[in-house]
Amino acid sequence: MKFSALLLSLVATASVAFADTANIAAASDLQYAFKEIKILCEKKYPNETINFQFGSSGKALTQIQNGAPYDAYFAADMNYPKELKEKGFAVGNVKPYALGRVGLMTLKSSNIPVNNLSILATDKIKKIAIANPDHAPYGQAAVAALKTLGLYDKVKHKFVMGENISQATQYVQTGAADVGIIAISIAKAPIIAEEMNFGLIDAKTHPDIIQGYALLKRGENNKAARAFISVFESPEADAIMKKYGFALK
Repeated sequence: MKFSALLLSLVATASVAFADTANIAAASDLQYAFKEIKILCEKKYPNETINFQFGSSGKALTQIQNGAPYDAYFAADMNYPKELKEKGFAVGNVKPYALGRVGLMTLKSSNIPVNNLSILATDKIKKIAIANPDHAPYGQAAVAALKTLGLYDKVKHKFVMGENISQATQYVQTGAADVGIIAISIAKAPIIAEEMNFGLIDAKTHPDIIQGYALLKRGENNKAARAFISVFESPEADAIMKKYGFALK
């Protein structure tokens, strides 16, 4: 019995010793979906540890090129992981995983309609939250949509820039902005949906938000990173992504 107990202890210790920790840079619009997908991963690979850093895809791109210790990169713009692949920072294939969507969001208590963007040019709207288009793909989509609709020059002075789509959402939640142009995946989160109204913006008003990911060179032999990617590519994870409004590629 003692020998059996010792053997089991050694096996358990060895399995933990050979486990990995993956640091994954992910676009802010993924935060709610990824928390659920992480639970799937933990059930299937209980010895592997997954850490996320959610933020602007453009900022993460710069950080990775400057040596940030990430093992995988899930961007809101497919071109960013493509760039990393071309520059030798990524291994294997760069893959698209979803189409994102943006829409108009406001507090339910505001009584501001979310299905007519022309209201943005009226005196009723003082501040509009968007993600910074200099480095956030959802901010770029917001600007493109407003330009297509002939509203950009009328409303650009009202912009409150968030560093990423999560911060733009927070501006609406706290009343720092009357409305925000926000990712549907944020709006679908129950904690957000219970206090916000959300209306999709016609996808034809902006370029497709094609999101993509890559395994980075640092994570090539990282079992945790590969485990998360394998779970992310599963039908169970697809169902979670669809629940949060992503159209799958």
